[in-house]
Amino acid sequence: MSTNSHFTTMVHVLALLAKIDAPVSSTLVAASVNTNPVVIRQIIGHLRDAGLVETLPGSAGGARLKQDAEHITLGDVYTLTKAETFFGLHPHNPNVHCPVGRNIQAVLIDIFDRLDALVTGTLADITIADVIEQVTCQEIEMPAA
Repeated sequence: MSTNSHFTTMVHVLALLAKIDAPVSSTLVAASVNTNPVVIRQIIGHLRDAGLVETLPGSAGGARLKQDAEHITLGDVYTLTKAETFFGLHPHNPNVHCPVGRNIQAVLIDIFDRLDALVTGTLADITIADVIEQVTCQEIEMPAA
């Protein structure tokens, strides 16, 4: 799974857990995401390790938010999923004998760090509760057929 889809899936999982006021099974979450429960269990494991969800064993168990949806930001999720740089760098080191080649990565890293700060700042202002509110509004405007 790519980093971008990890972010999307984590936000989906957290929003679903926020919407349902009971432990939710990985099978139910997987049905909502339309993926395999194994993938969801891995995602939930990452969210649990980050302290965002807790898991309860047994037939009545499942995952639930560990903290209020108002306190979980998309910035928290982004931090879990972001790569070292905003965009990838060259797969091979550029030519050090070229003035552009020997300097381009340092310049790009600086730009990527600035982009990362903008993204992180924006996502830090959006909570899972905000996502749920927007999902609810969307459902009212465009109910299922």
